[in-house]
Amino acid sequence: MVPTSVSFVERLPRTLNGKVDVNALPVPDIWVKILSVPYRFLHPVILFLIGIGAYSLNNRIFEIFVVIVFGMLGYAMKMLDYPPVPLLFGFILGPMIEDHLRRALLIGHGNPMTLATSPLAAGFLLVSLLLVLMSSGGQIRTIGRWLKRVTATAESQ
Repeated sequence: MVPTSVSFVERLPRTLNGKVDVNALPVPDIWVKILSVPYRFLHPVILFLIGIGAYSLNNRIFEIFVVIVFGMLGYAMKMLDYPPVPLLFGFILGPMIEDHLRRALLIGHGNPMTLATSPLAAGFLLVSLLLVLMSSGGQIRTIGRWLKRVTATAESQ
């Protein structure tokens, strides 16, 4: 690949702590041209490349359906203002947590109380339980209000 233009920089721009300030570097013309393409042309090309990449993994149509399902899941999450980061963390950390939990239960001969024998482990489990309860408190209250409305309307009829 032969570059169409070359930008020379006298000195690299630095931040106050001495690191290179990448935001102050000149932007290559190719990225500016790509960003100037209207989204109605850019989105189909991106979707086509995603489909080609998914199909090329195992040469199966199933991979494209997986991409479509996860795309719809992502769209639904965006419409419901649900952050995608916890789901991504779950996909990344889930298998590791499962392996370590299985290993701990094997060491404890299947007894789940071995996970809380030390005070440190019991403290971590308690903090985790409190965080789960605190984060789901809004949903629990919403479900409670809905149940009250449903029972009130059922009693009034």
